Amino acid sequence: MEEIALEPGERIVRKVRAHPLTLIGSLLPALILAVAPFALIFLIVTFSSFGSSLPMMHSIVDNISHSAWPRLALGLWWLFLWISAFNTITYYFLNVWVITTERIIDIHQPRYFSRKISSFFLSRVQDVTSDIHGILGTLFGFGFIHVETAGEEENFEMHGIRDPQGLRDTILHEIDLVHRNHSGEGTDGV
Repeated sequence: MEEIALEPGERIVRKVRAHPLTLIGSLLPALILAVAPFALIFLIVTFSSFGSSLPMMHSIVDNISHSAWPRLALGLWWLFLWISAFNTITYYFLNVWVITTERIIDIHQPRYFSRKISSFFLSRVQDVTSDIHGILGTLFGFGFIHVETAGEEENFEMHGIRDPQGLRDTILHEIDLVHRNHSGEGTDGV
């Protein structure tokens, strides 16, 4: 996170990424599609062995298995899936929220050569909402958090994060500390 310039006295409280289960859920279609050619070949061989209704199927399967073109197609298919999985993993690790003692910083990477870094001061936060939906979210403790700011600024939202209530409590605690420090109370009596 060397591109984040912290103010004097500001420190990082927490870095937040999506729950690892959301990454697995995003990679599951690529895994299924990687196995699909074998399932297709299995189905062709299975149905070709049912009597004489498909007598030419054995010769077609033999021709396909000895030709270089199907291997090339399968290799290109897996290369495409590998690139897709790599994209998913890359975006998972590059999209992050950084909670500091003064700000929330949203680092969002929509494409490889496009990075958007937004931040706002905790003193401008009006509302912090966390929500958990569904069975998986409830069982594994992940959901989303929405941070609303004062004024015309962009609101921040992050989906699929681990322990959204805990993150909400952390943000509210840091907001409370910011308000105490700005009102002159300090943190000695806390």
